[in-house]
Amino acid sequence: MPITVQEFNQPFVRLGIPEFASKLPDPALGWTNEQLATMQVNVGYACNFACGHCFLESSPQRTEIMSRQVMSDCLQVFAENGFTTLDITGGAPELNPELAWLVSEGAKLGAVMVRSNAALLVEPEYAHLVDTFKENKVTAIVSLPCYTEENVDSQRGAGNYQRILAGLRVLNAAGYGSDPELELNLVYNPMGAYLPGAQGALEQDYRDLLGKKQGLVFNSLFCLANTPLGRFRSRLLAADELDDYLTLLAESFNPDTVAAMMCRSQLNVDYDGRLYDCEMNHVLGLEAGGDFGNISELKGHPLAARAIRLNGGCYTCTAGSGSSCGGSLVCEA
Repeated sequence: MPITVQEFNQPFVRLGIPEFASKLPDPALGWTNEQLATMQVNVGYACNFACGHCFLESSPQRTEIMSRQVMSDCLQVFAENGFTTLDITGGAPELNPELAWLVSEGAKLGAVMVRSNAALLVEPEYAHLVDTFKENKVTAIVSLPCYTEENVDSQRGAGNYQRILAGLRVLNAAGYGSDPELELNLVYNPMGAYLPGAQGALEQDYRDLLGKKQGLVFNSLFCLANTPLGRFRSRLLAADELDDYLTLLAESFNPDTVAAMMCRSQLNVDYDGRLYDCEMNHVLGLEAGGDFGNISELKGHPLAARAIRLNGGCYTCTAGSGSSCGGSLVCEA
């Protein structure tokens, strides 16, 4: 049964954590920018993994998938409203059979990034996507929640660390991480109920372990805090750590992160075309404000600035150095 926003916010209330809106340094920061830069598109929840930290609860059993029609609607709105970056995510985007089409068409309009775990790229059915990515100068963003085999396999299952490294080698062989036009970034998630360490220091650890020992190259590391939803929330509840984690997020609030929150510059589109401020809000069923609820309704209309649907989960993005799909939001001391 999906969690409601009321159920999600109840522990924050019980713990005496202030509503997030009251923490804004300036009320205007609770609104999106007039011009949005990024359209984040979730092309489906099907995934080859069922990661322990996944707040979307993607897995091989999920069947939700974005159709070409919804993709086409996204591209029309992207062009009409001056978006500059198409951010394709999942699940594992490779499992959507229309991914190559979306990448190729999206690249005609702006920059394209694809979020992947890379493991599927070594399988014959999906290997052609590496050429599609290269031809369209896609930025590849690969989730690798730790640099050690033991930790990754504990989250993703035995053998999956080596599968991801095999996918990274395929990308490296295509020029990713070395060719200036083929950017390869990795994503780190904490293993438990704590915040990420300093992004710069962790990036160096990844370079030491993956570069020196595995011969792999990449451009940057993005550090993401875990969102207390989905499987990660279930793990927190099972370990009786939910209250401690929510308290940690709230006590680590950094007002300097708010202006850079990704919801201020993006529109999130779910597989069925529904519109959200971010992926966390679409898990909570908090549709984006404004006059339009679906991407199909937006066609032919300008996208106006809107009030962001703030909630307790926003503390995840603003704790410590901040957290976004592009990593930390402020420079670390």
